[in-house]
Amino acid sequence: MVSSEVAEQVLEELRKRLSRPVFQGLEERGKKAAVGVLLRVVNGVFEVLFIKRVEDKRDPWSGQVAFPGGMFEKDDLNVYRTVLREVYEETGINLAKKGVFLGVLRNFHPRNMPSLTVTPFVFSVKGRCKVRIGREISSFFWVSVPELMQGKREIYYRGTKRKVFLFRGEIIWGMTYRIVDEFLKKIDSI
Repeated sequence: MVSSEVAEQVLEELRKRLSRPVFQGLEERGKKAAVGVLLRVVNGVFEVLFIKRVEDKRDPWSGQVAFPGGMFEKDDLNVYRTVLREVYEETGINLAKKGVFLGVLRNFHPRNMPSLTVTPFVFSVKGRCKVRIGREISSFFWVSVPELMQGKREIYYRGTKRKVFLFRGEIIWGMTYRIVDEFLKKIDSI
């Protein structure tokens, strides 16, 4: 557990370790998406928000644990606007009002869609913000950073040995695993 003063110091140090995006406009080429890595402090413990996607045959990530986010749309202007829109649509959290932008992790490419560039934007949100379940998610949960670190495993999943994070019966794997792993390396070294 950390005091609110120490939590602010950790967030400031994390901000220094994250990249600053170069926001490009509509001239961006290729498929782009953005996800929000939302971090909060509750009772002196850092927690990260995850969603579980609804089951949908048309969705290549159907039923999986993920970060809120989605595809760039032409009205977004840039992927920062994409993450603000998608997080609000999926969770009801208005990051423009309730979030503090800390920075970005490196871009990721899902293995089942390598032409897609996904930018993870890291935000802190204050306390116990209310999460609304949108039409694209079936549930959400906050996981403490220590629980994430303790849940790192290598298991057989979907016919292959994979690195995962296990949390209360949920499996965090694939690109979400890789984003979490990178995020934990940034925050663990503080």
